[in-house]
Amino acid sequence: MYKVPIPSNEDARLEELNRLQVLDSEQEAQFNEIVELASRICKTPMSLITLVDENRQWVKARVGLDLIESDRNDAFCAHTILGDSVFEVPNALEDERFVNNPFVVSESNIRFYAGIPLVSENGFNLGAICVLDTVPRKLTEDQIFALDVLSRQIIKLFDLRLRNLQIEAQNSIMENQKNHLQELSEIQNKIISIVAHDVRSPVASLRNVINLKKQNDISADEMNEFMDMLSKQLDGTMSLLSNLVEWGGILIKKSAAKWNEIDLFTLIENIFKDLEIAALVKHNRLVNEVVKGTKVWADENMLKFIIRNLMSNAIKFTENGAVSIASSGEKTRTRILIKDTGIGMNEEIRSNLFKANRSSSRKGTKKEEGSGLGLILSKEFAENLGSDIQVESEVGKGSIFSFTVPAV
Repeated sequence: MYKVPIPSNEDARLEELNRLQVLDSEQEAQFNEIVELASRICKTPMSLITLVDENRQWVKARVGLDLIESDRNDAFCAHTILGDSVFEVPNALEDERFVNNPFVVSESNIRFYAGIPLVSENGFNLGAICVLDTVPRKLTEDQIFALDVLSRQIIKLFDLRLRNLQIEAQNSIMENQKNHLQELSEIQNKIISIVAHDVRSPVASLRNVINLKKQNDISADEMNEFMDMLSKQLDGTMSLLSNLVEWGGILIKKSAAKWNEIDLFTLIENIFKDLEIAALVKHNRLVNEVVKGTKVWADENMLKFIIRNLMSNAIKFTENGAVSIASSGEKTRTRILIKDTGIGMNEEIRSNLFKANRSSSRKGTKKEEGSGLGLILSKEFAENLGSDIQVESEVGKGSIFSFTVPAV
C-alpha cells in the first residue's frame, strides 16, 4: 500500500492543528458556503475543506461527496500539505500514487483533484481546500487564484472561530466567578444571620440578668444561679461558633449535609441549656417530651439550628407559659413538634412567616426585636433534610411548628 510522506515539521504541525480547536467540530454555515463557492468557481461537482490529522483526514465542510473522514494514506489532501502551492491530479488513473486509491476505484470514481494547502498564521500546512471531479481535467489560472484566496479566508475564519471560543471561555470563567462570589455572599449573609439569631440569645440573657440586678429584682442566690447558667450558656455559644466556622467551610466547599445518627432527646436537652435563662426571664417552662432513646438521621448542625430557632421563637412569643418539644413516628420518618402556649398568630401572619421579602418580624411579648431570617433559614435547612415546616396556630392559644427527619 502506498504511504504518503510525513512533513518534517509534523509534531509542530499537529500541535498547531490542535491549537485551533477545529477538529471534530460541528458543521458551520460559513465553511459550507465556501465549498459551495469553490465548486461553482471551478465547475466541479465536489469540493471539500479538510484537515489532516495524525492518522486521518477529517472533513470540515463538503459538497457533492458524503465524507466525514478517511485514512490519511488514502487522502489526496495529505499530499497537498507537503507543498506550498496548488497540488493537482489531472487524471488519477494515470498517476501511480492514486491508480489504486479507494476513492478512485470505488463508487466515488474520483478522476480529478486539485487542492490548495491551508497555511496557518504560524506557517503550518493544516489541511486543504480542494475540488474534485469524476472526469479528468485541469484548473485555469483564475480558478487556482480563487482557491488560493478562499484558502486564506478559511484560515481567517479558523482564527476568528478560535478567538470567539476563547472569549466564550473567558466569559464562562467570569460568569462562574460571579456566581461563586454571589454564593460566597449568600453564605456570608447566612452565617451572619445564624450568628445574629443563635448568639443573640445568650447575650440577651446576660443583658436581662444585668437589668434584673440593676433593678434589685434578683437575690444574691438567684444571681449566683443565673451566673452559673450564663457560664454554661456562653460555653455552649463558644461551641456553637466553632461549629459555625466548620459548617461555613462546608457550605463554601459545597459539601453535602453530614448525615449521622442523632440521639434526639440528648440533643434537645443540650439545646435547653442554651435557652434556660431566656425561658426563666419570661417565666416559661421548657418541657422535653421526646422519649429517651429516640434516634433520628440528620445533619446535626442543621437540626440544632432548626430546633433552637423554633424554640427561641416560641419563648419570644410566650410568657408565664410553657414551651415543649415532642416527637411522633410517621412510617420511616420522625415528626418533631415544638409547641407553645403563647400569643399565637392569625392566618395573615402565618402565611407570611417564611417569605424572604418580609422587611421585619413581629416583636415578642417583651418587645424583643427580630429579623425573621431565622425562620427562613430554618425552612431552608428543613428542606435540605427532606422536609418542610408545618405551622398550626390560634390567636391567644399558642402555636405548633413541626417538621420531619428520617427515623433510625
